[in-house]
Amino acid sequence: MENLEALDEIIHTNFLFILLLLLLLLLLLLLLLLLLLLLLLLLLIQSLKKHKNHQQHPQQRQPQQQ
Repeated sequence: MENLEALDEIIHTNFLFILLLLLLLLLLLLLLLLLLLLLLLLLLIQSLKKHKNHQQHPQQRQPQQQ
């Protein structure tokens, strides 16, 4: 019986350890996803700024010509 209890304890601690590892892996994956989303957002903002700049250039040139 003592051996079974010890074995049960070992399994329990290992299970908790595995759960912690899985949680850490999940957190890492979430962080990676967040980083990817941030990069995509930055790219989108940059492209939008470029697009706005292209639209603004004619408007900026007009006052200069006048």
